[in-house]
Amino acid sequence: MAPNGNALLTRAQILEAAVDIIAESGLTALTAANLIKHAGISKGGLYHHFKQMDDVTLAALEVMVDRFIDMLDDATDESLEGFLARVESNLFDVQLQNRRITRALYTFFEQVMFKPIYRHSISRLFATVRELRRRQIATARKDLDEHEVDNLLCLLETFTFGLLMRHHVDEKEMMASEREHWAQFSAMLLRSVSAAPVVVTTDLEPMACHA
Repeated sequence: MAPNGNALLTRAQILEAAVDIIAESGLTALTAANLIKHAGISKGGLYHHFKQMDDVTLAALEVMVDRFIDMLDDATDESLEGFLARVESNLFDVQLQNRRITRALYTFFEQVMFKPIYRHSISRLFATVRELRRRQIATARKDLDEHEVDNLLCLLETFTFGLLMRHHVDEKEMMASEREHWAQFSAMLLRSVSAAPVVVTTDLEPMACHA
């Protein structure tokens, strides 16, 4: 039997409360007692939808990953300058404005190193972002080969994920300087593409960048 509307609403209510708790106080604060209080449900209501708290955490993580992916601008441009402008707008005007989701999501980045249970969701996030950006870069600069696209992608994703992390560490300081940092990074990236290619004589395959 399919769940009724009230059941779906209650499950969504539980997950929204879980995201709020993680964003505000971290994973350790996501306890059954806190969740019951924050969501305004009974203990029976919580465990009717989830067998254990690990199930709540995983479901909340999936919600966050889906929402972060939905934030991404997947349109393409015919120049690298246009692409970088699009990424800048998306980063500062969308992602950094949705601090609740990004803050809660970043809570899992340390945990995933020690708890493989979160690895699939975080890997899905990185893979989705990486493939989108790879397609956008390849469209903006059709003259670049696969390795050159991957090199640009590596620089871009390292900078953007790092900027998001730093923003949550010290929001006031970052708000005053993050646009300037982006402008400097974009200029460096454009210069690196315009520069003559460096020929590396090695039998090793190029290292893939994994944020």
